[in-house]
Amino acid sequence: MAMIGKLAFAENPAFWSISEGTNGEDVFWTSPTAVDVGFPRYGTTVEFTRVEAFAGGIGVDVTDQIGATSGTAVTEGLPVTLISDTLTDTTSGTTATVDIGIDPNGFGQASITDVTLGTIVLILFPVDITRIEVDADLTVQGVVPSDFDNDLKVNLVDLGLWESSYGVDAGADTDFNNMSDGLDFLDWQRFLGSDFSSLALSTISVPEPTTHLTMLVLLVLCSKRSRTYAAFSPWHQRKRNGRTI
Repeated sequence: MAMIGKLAFAENPAFWSISEGTNGEDVFWTSPTAVDVGFPRYGTTVEFTRVEAFAGGIGVDVTDQIGATSGTAVTEGLPVTLISDTLTDTTSGTTATVDIGIDPNGFGQASITDVTLGTIVLILFPVDITRIEVDADLTVQGVVPSDFDNDLKVNLVDLGLWESSYGVDAGADTDFNNMSDGLDFLDWQRFLGSDFSSLALSTISVPEPTTHLTMLVLLVLCSKRSRTYAAFSPWHQRKRNGRTI
């Protein structure tokens, strides 16, 4: 089989769930798939859904005690660090350094290190924490800024869509601020003439040798991939908490 692009198991957007636990040791996680690489911009969302401490065989949810549990970031290309912070539960004294990011090949990476397990009070008595568990959801999507019709090209058609959405809705939002404004027009000027349609081939495997029939099949698959990209483009409409986590 001949591989077009780098990864046969890349996707866009990519949705990953992180579920890891530690008894005090360092923990490292790599996503099972990769997001398509090569896009000029990526939007990402991280949400911690559960942080639980275990002591005496009893689990205590401390998610609401670690501060901000979600955030959105916009990055120009990969790699990117999304979170590099120490999560602290002041009540129990439990701390851990959490790092989450995406490497140059599009794989999500996460680690829990420098773990300190504290104590919690159970039935009026302090009990040592023996384990903490963390669940998080990570979403990442590569986009071509100002490609409002999702054909991976920036041209006059996109300008018309921006004119229709300007000041009305987020249909021409290219910088993830949930509105179509002058900044999006500046992005359109910057990327005018860009053609990233070759990214539609980045995850297709075709048999060798290459024949006219094979090329025909490849073009059909490419067309389907373009329509799939359009169907999974919620970022233009998604409300976000801020440009950085």
